[in-house]
Amino acid sequence: VKDVTCRYAPNWLTKTQRQRVDADWWEETLASYRPKNKKMEELENSLLQEKQQDKPLPQSIGEFKNHPLYVLRRHLLKFEAIYPESAATQGFIRGEAVYSRDCVHLLHTREKWMNEALVVKHLKYVYYAHMCFDIIQNKPVLDGKEPTIELFGRWQTEDYKPPPAVDGKVPRNEYGNVELFKPTMLPPGTRHIKIPGIVKMARKLGIDAAQAVIGFDFHSLTVVYVYIALTVVCFYIALTVVCVYIALMVVCSYIALPKREKRVLGYWKLLVRSLLIRERLKRKY
Repeated sequence: VKDVTCRYAPNWLTKTQRQRVDADWWEETLASYRPKNKKMEELENSLLQEKQQDKPLPQSIGEFKNHPLYVLRRHLLKFEAIYPESAATQGFIRGEAVYSRDCVHLLHTREKWMNEALVVKHLKYVYYAHMCFDIIQNKPVLDGKEPTIELFGRWQTEDYKPPPAVDGKVPRNEYGNVELFKPTMLPPGTRHIKIPGIVKMARKLGIDAAQAVIGFDFHSLTVVYVYIALTVVCFYIALTVVCVYIALMVVCSYIALPKREKRVLGYWKLLVRSLLIRERLKRKY
């Protein structure tokens, strides 16, 4: 089964597509009925796409809004931009240039690009956007002065190169953590250990260890770090830390064994006492 409505609907790109059910839900519903011949499906998809691209430009400005193939600058969202600036126009409508939807790119803040292991280059041109909520102060704007934030495109970034560990010290950010949003962000000369509670043990032994941050979350309009049981230590000491941790866990288990046995015996005593009381009540009543 394959949805070929776009082949027969003359207004598929402008009206029909907007009146349908959610596209993701519809695709998931038809997933189990997809044709088994992948090559035929790809060929049919390419033919349908070529047919849509051969259609003329919409005749009204309203039809360009959310159009899958074309876009006007007036319809760009707050975090969108056309790149390159010298992008070829597909035509004009009422004197306004029409661009291909492929030229529209998402913009993000420095922090958001850092989550993708990318840093912003030193640039002269920066995009700006007005926000109704002050992200820095974590409070809504009430005085009418909307703050502006700097936004950047993918073409304005480069790969993040983490600083290496020096003299047994793990490099940290200003909050004392290691930003490890991607595996490539691990500082050279270090290793990450996914064992809960190993940070406290390493610090007690005088070993430099830092907690890794893997993402962010929002609670009550406030940015919150997302941690995981992930510890970053220097490479030469990583094996020692793991061995000490295992030995410490073994010792702790031996220390906790008498307490655990005492607790188990207490549970058995309680069970036996309850059964005796139950039998006595049965005989009496």
